[in-house]
Amino acid sequence: MQTPVSRRAAVIATAISAIGVRGLTVRAQAADATDPYVTIRVYQLKDTTDRAALIADTEASLIPLLETLPGWLGFTVLEPDPLTWFAITEWASKEDSATGGAAIKEWVAEHVADSIASGPESIEATVNITAAPASDATPAAS
Repeated sequence: MQTPVSRRAAVIATAISAIGVRGLTVRAQAADATDPYVTIRVYQLKDTTDRAALIADTEASLIPLLETLPGWLGFTVLEPDPLTWFAITEWASKEDSATGGAAIKEWVAEHVADSIASGPESIEATVNITAAPASDATPAAS
């Protein structure tokens, strides 16, 4: 008998997989270092959404906004299907995430609110382990 996977568990597993794709070696965060903080927001888009325009607007206006925010470390969007977006932001701290999240919320209200059918469903967590390729690593042959 299979146990159904909860939506929350699926979101977390997908995000972990996406972040883990980047890394070949794993290193624990130093005990005295501030642990990075990740937010994952899941949006369901309306079927009338112009995805190409949404992507272009995100690249033209959200990315430059993120680059100005203190503690911003990275941004990834996963699209498991054409109407679902997982927006993953990486921050230096929980405080940076809260500040940046407020700016992102304003951007979403101004730029994409009309395209959203529901959401976001949000998950936030401290990163305890992060993965990165070794500096001398070469990609594996396929």
